[in-house]
Amino acid sequence: MTGPLGVFVWAAINFVLWVILWAVFEPDAEAVAVYASAIAIVVVAAAVAAWRARRLRAPADRLPEATPDVSHSAALFGIAVAMGALALEFGPWLAYGALLALLFSLGGLLRERRAQREHQDEVRRRHPDVSERIAK
Repeated sequence: MTGPLGVFVWAAINFVLWVILWAVFEPDAEAVAVYASAIAIVVVAAAVAAWRARRLRAPADRLPEATPDVSHSAALFGIAVAMGALALEFGPWLAYGALLALLFSLGGLLRERRAQREHQDEVRRRHPDVSERIAK
């Protein structure tokens, strides 16, 4: 589940947890207010994202695009870099895990880049009239 719907579901789950916190654990008023305001901010952000997604919906002539910079491999690459920095403090065992994560993420990014190039070639082949819009 992605996009604004996923954020709305996440806000609903947090709302359920907030009700449990409020009803069962007797927290102070400040904790209840902070958690409720955080949920409200998430709901407003999801509503704005849904409104923008509906308003800025791609026209029918727009070509689909592969974006490897928003992939799981890109996120794993960032985590691997952070793990490598933390390995300076926590020892070499974390560096081994960081190296393994870095290798997996680079492999995934290379695979996604190859798929992006193949997709661009396919679009150029199927739509020669719009091939000049695709950057090489």
